[in-house]
Amino acid sequence: MVCSYCGIAPSEGYFKSYCKPCADLRRMLILHEPKKCVEILQFCLLRNNTQVDNKKKLVVEKNLQDSLNLYERPNTRNNGKK
Repeated sequence: MVCSYCGIAPSEGYFKSYCKPCADLRRMLILHEPKKCVEILQFCLLRNNTQVDNKKKLVVEKNLQDSLNLYERPNTRNNGKK
């Protein structure tokens, strides 16, 4: 059987209608206030245009730093005399 929530993953068992991640999500929504869960998910997963631009900038800078740090100076006898 397929999960009745996501419709993609197989359900946990024959008599269960949710896959493991969807069952965990359902349990969290039951245990905690759904409004609070939605606020947390929106804060963590959704971004506005300014946040997307800042994230792109950070990723580009990190990739640039990583590419600059890949170069290692060759180990020669003259390295220590400068």
